[in-house]
Amino acid sequence: MKQTIKFQNSPYSIWKPLFIFLLVFIIDSCPLFGQETPKNVVSPADYNLWSTMDFKDVSNNGNWVTYNMRHTNGNDTLWVRHTTSDKTYNIPGGYKACFVEESYWMGLNSSGQLIVQNFKNENRQIFDKVSFYQVAKKEQVLILASRIDATNFSLRLINLKSYQTIKTFLATAYSLSPSGEKLAYATYKNGETQLRSISIGGLLSRTLTKLHKERISKIIWEPHGKAIAFTAESMEKKHKAALYHYGLSNQRLTFMQPEKTKGFPIDRQLRTQIEKDFYFSEDGKSIFVTLEKDKDTTTINPLDPEVWNTLDKREYPRRVLTGSVKDWQGTAVWYPKEGSFFWFTEGFTDYNLIPHKDMAIVSSVEGDTPKLTYFYDPEYYLVDLKKRTKKILAAPDLEKPDYLKVAPSGNYILYFTKKSGWFVYDLKSKQHRNISKLLPTSTIGQEFAFRNSIAPYGFGGFTKEEDAILLYDRYDIWKVHLYDDHHKRLTRGREKQLRFRVVPKKKVENATMDSPLIDLDKKQLLKATTLDKSVQGYYYWNVKEKPWIMGNNRSNAIKRAQEKDVFVYVRQDFSTPPALMVARGWGGKPQQVFQSNPHYKNYLWGKAEHIQYRNKKGKSLKACLFYPAGYDPQKKYPMVVEVYEKKASLLHLYHNPSWYNSDGFNVSNLTQKGYFVLLPDIYIDIGTAGDNAVDCVTAAISVALDTPSIDPKRIGLMGHSFGGFETNYILTKSKLFAAGVSGGSITDLISSSFSITPAHGYAEYAYHEGYQTSMMVSFFEDKDRYMKNSPVFHADGIQVPLLLWSGKKETRVPYQQSIELFLALRRLGKPAVMLLYPEGGHSLFNRHSQKNLTQKTEKWFDYYLKDSSKPDWALPQ
Repeated sequence: MKQTIKFQNSPYSIWKPLFIFLLVFIIDSCPLFGQETPKNVVSPADYNLWSTMDFKDVSNNGNWVTYNMRHTNGNDTLWVRHTTSDKTYNIPGGYKACFVEESYWMGLNSSGQLIVQNFKNENRQIFDKVSFYQVAKKEQVLILASRIDATNFSLRLINLKSYQTIKTFLATAYSLSPSGEKLAYATYKNGETQLRSISIGGLLSRTLTKLHKERISKIIWEPHGKAIAFTAESMEKKHKAALYHYGLSNQRLTFMQPEKTKGFPIDRQLRTQIEKDFYFSEDGKSIFVTLEKDKDTTTINPLDPEVWNTLDKREYPRRVLTGSVKDWQGTAVWYPKEGSFFWFTEGFTDYNLIPHKDMAIVSSVEGDTPKLTYFYDPEYYLVDLKKRTKKILAAPDLEKPDYLKVAPSGNYILYFTKKSGWFVYDLKSKQHRNISKLLPTSTIGQEFAFRNSIAPYGFGGFTKEEDAILLYDRYDIWKVHLYDDHHKRLTRGREKQLRFRVVPKKKVENATMDSPLIDLDKKQLLKATTLDKSVQGYYYWNVKEKPWIMGNNRSNAIKRAQEKDVFVYVRQDFSTPPALMVARGWGGKPQQVFQSNPHYKNYLWGKAEHIQYRNKKGKSLKACLFYPAGYDPQKKYPMVVEVYEKKASLLHLYHNPSWYNSDGFNVSNLTQKGYFVLLPDIYIDIGTAGDNAVDCVTAAISVALDTPSIDPKRIGLMGHSFGGFETNYILTKSKLFAAGVSGGSITDLISSSFSITPAHGYAEYAYHEGYQTSMMVSFFEDKDRYMKNSPVFHADGIQVPLLLWSGKKETRVPYQQSIELFLALRRLGKPAVMLLYPEGGHSLFNRHSQKNLTQKTEKWFDYYLKDSSKPDWALPQ
């Protein structure tokens, strides 16, 4: 019988006070009983705990995801994870991951090994000495290539199910057929080359053709597997590499010898190094190949002068850096059946092929007159590849077109003009038609901070039948018909204050797909964001848009499994590291697959919010305000303001705390150290870049100071590149700041205009006249404008200590610009320190330099904003 003990009116009542005393003693002695462990801020010693996730791919049925974790110590790891269980596998130092159905996952490592993981039996196989690999997925065969020397590979065919080697052989070149059923390869022995073909499944091999004293260096397949093309180099070095075509059905070998081919330039040779150098047309009737200029063997006397001419089309340093445009690589087309050859890009630098039409669009980055603008607006020409004729592609209003898109059928060309919007050119009727004017809203907008950044909102693709085009305005997707004036708004983004964009059915959301076909009879995935990106995610469209994955976070990089409707994307916010999320089926509830840096929960973190303000012209702007970790509203905190054009869209970006920052700035480092951080939007008008920066930043700080915890006497300002220019100028006019940090910055618009930038060899007046600083006229047209916007001429207005930094191998803004401002401050007797990094460029990529700059930046602010001791390196010598 169970006995119940009662204290009251029982013999045990005398023990009641003692029991209560012991209970209270235990609770008081163990205050953490039933509570979470107290969290601390992140210390620099903890920085190496953080790593960065790169989402790579999702398997065909969506059962597995693969991603890379990049660590600060360089020991990166490739992972694969099941989407509904805890199963994981990894490859230290792995890259080039590949799925084979839902059964295998593999990747190379830095030791030249291929690691193959079998999901079903959990076995792992390692193959050594692998330079490249491919998978014949239909036949379940691995093709492993090991480079022996500059011209030879050892090839191994491996049965993926048994891991048994089924064939080995040497080859100078090889290529897997589009179906994956055959392998073409070349051998060279005793002066003879054989082009052979082997069936992957049956291992039946046959010789296709033989060559004497030539070595095959590159092989490609016709898109439907009906022919093979290859290049062969003469072993006697008497001739240039020749181009061959072999028809598999008629067993006919056709070749093109450069020296004997009409129209082949005598100073050029074939180049087939990468995929874009050498490929078949879609119909397999022609072959495109890159022509590379022969190496110049002319001896140059180092004492000879450089010859600069004001009438040169491109500046001398630019020509030295990239070569003369006429010497750039070109593209030619060869028709094996007719034996015709045409260098159709001669005199041009860029081209787009028009599918199924034996036509191309060509243009050049170089005009007929000296290049004086930052961006050159080229002329576009339509070239008939068979007739060898060309004609200009001109808009009806004679404005030069841009943003060209070609329909998959090749029947239409879509292009954009800044003045009139989108046009369609019908290649059959040869008619231009303005389709933007049909819409009641504008298809043109200013998306960047500077005034001259007018660009189209974008283009979603052609409809499946190619009877209409999907165009974007600021918010919505419009279906605009090609044959009549009918148009329809497909989404209601303007009413919802959301921007909708189509995500084509491809694994990678941001994969470049020039002109996708969109089937509006099927569900379509839509990217949806507020303009400030405070709310973002995905809708899906099925006659109308339907909300799906939306939140106050950053959701992006979505990938869709090829065989099933399984969607994987990355989600993060300022206080939560990136996580992999999976949603099964349209409208399916997202589930977390993997959380990177799960230890983040052990630490205090700040919070992020948008603040809204207006500039003097009444334009509504936003800024990100990040709170200190462990924020206490009863305390006063310093604040660092970091500037560069528009920053409000960065609200939900998670920042790993780290010493390794290319510009010395890290939001999380600062919030962990007890700083507020403010990232404001800045809009630039023509000729007033400096004052616009002062106006917008002052307005943002004024609203931020409504938060009583921010100490108005302890505000720092920093920026890099254009943000460095803005920092320099703001400090000449504003008294809001206690210290500043400026990196890689322009300080003198006049000397900058008449300098050559090492990165691209252009004269910088083009940058100032038409790009970020938005002068829009030359110095000679408005000298006062340039002087007024140059911080160095107003250095006497800088009242606070300034830390300047630059790289001595700077390729964008010459470090002499920082020296100019430093010397001005020195002459004025104002406190400033300059850091010049010997190996630094525009940004710092040397890890030692990154850590050094980040630490010095933070110590600079700690001293001037937090009353820490002054660092030794900042003391006068």
